[in-house]
Amino acid sequence: MKKILFVSHTFMGGPFVVGSHHLARTFSELGHKVIHLSTPVTPIHHLKKDNITKMKIARSNEINQINENLIDYIPFSIGLPWSMMRPIYNNLKINFSVLFLKSNIQKVIKSFFDTLEIDYLIIDQPTMVGIENLVTAKKIIYRATDLYAEMMNDTSILNAEKNIIKKADGLIGTSKPVLNHITAMNEELPSLLVENGVNFKHFSEEREMPHLYQNFIGKRAIYAGAIDERLDLNAIIDLAKSNPDVHTIVIGPLNEETIKDQYKNIKNLHFLGSIDYNDLPAYLQYADVALLPLSNHKANNGRSPMKLYEYLAAGLPVVTKKTDELVNRNEKNIYFYENINETVREVISLNLQKNDVKENIGKYGWEQKAKLVYEFAEKL
Repeated sequence: MKKILFVSHTFMGGPFVVGSHHLARTFSELGHKVIHLSTPVTPIHHLKKDNITKMKIARSNEINQINENLIDYIPFSIGLPWSMMRPIYNNLKINFSVLFLKSNIQKVIKSFFDTLEIDYLIIDQPTMVGIENLVTAKKIIYRATDLYAEMMNDTSILNAEKNIIKKADGLIGTSKPVLNHITAMNEELPSLLVENGVNFKHFSEEREMPHLYQNFIGKRAIYAGAIDERLDLNAIIDLAKSNPDVHTIVIGPLNEETIKDQYKNIKNLHFLGSIDYNDLPAYLQYADVALLPLSNHKANNGRSPMKLYEYLAAGLPVVTKKTDELVNRNEKNIYFYENINETVREVISLNLQKNDVKENIGKYGWEQKAKLVYEFAEKL
């Protein structure tokens, strides 16, 4: 039994489920003791009004018991959020937001593990730089999931990554571009490519059709995920406008008032907001095609999108913008578009059988991914 601390960018129990959540849960189900720690809440966060921040604030400094072997913890820091802390960090190389967490984090570690020494510290979030100095860990792994500096348009992230890597014993990247990026900072460290996986059972087991879909008669194209600058929302809008007979469904947190005002006249375009992770498979299974319209944002070059395999596990062919990473994976039932309207209609016309699309996707399960991470850590 190992004692494992994940330091992640996304807390558990919110609208987004990310790779560290799946790995933490899988390790815990295998009998390891796991703490999942995410980016802290600071006093500045109390000025924000969005629902996700409100959720974080409500749960900050409380232990969320996921199962017997797994807890999620959102710390509170009297420091500043990274967006305000980074110039101080660049000059002093001290991340005070993390430094101020020392006593609380050690208290949680001691309480849950009965010791301050842990086996594996796995860091996904570079803005938590400094955590590697506060925790006594036998092995430290930097597991980068994105090209963070490009995603956040923040070159100070590069310094944070370099300093984490100085203390790291090994490196994991979730895509080849990400792995190449972090190994270039220290080519001597052991490294491994572990792409994001899928909770195959969760997405593949048949569900009942969502009641809402009774109003969406006909073909359905669906996108589920973050709605930010990495998404080509205009492509989705164009798809809906050009195909009034196809219900275009968007799932993910977004300002509802903006949506109502801007797109209210497109009758076949449906913004459903956040959908609980447990309910999401039903919305996917009763669609006809899945959408992954990537923008030209540089960070997309390194993405290892979990939704790719979640779509496939639900039996949906995927229409997406081409990236080198996605092309190199050479997966069946993924269709790259130049014109999203033409490709979506072409894929719908294929009338693919969902069981055929699901075939072999189980090999990308998180159990296999956790095994790779564990074996890599053990050899460090």
